Amino acid sequence: MYRKLIILRNVNIIDIKQLDQKKIYKIRIRYRMQENNCRIKLTNNNKAVLRLLEPVAMVAKGQTAVLYEKERVIGGGFIEYSE
Repeated sequence: MYRKLIILRNVNIIDIKQLDQKKIYKIRIRYRMQENNCRIKLTNNNKAVLRLLEPVAMVAKGQTAVLYEKERVIGGGFIEYSE
């Protein structure tokens, strides 16, 4: 039930040049859920692999995920897979 890896599809990053794979970003899966720390790796076909620093419960395929750098939205996508 707890997940530490999420794959997003239809990813949209506002400024892709600013994205740093070594940096820690925040992810929010549901509107009222707290933000969690993650690392982001963009892949082919408009996808991204997110490695969460702490496991997150109730991650489901089809949910949206919004990515933040501090208080600024940097992008998001739809959950395709999690483990």
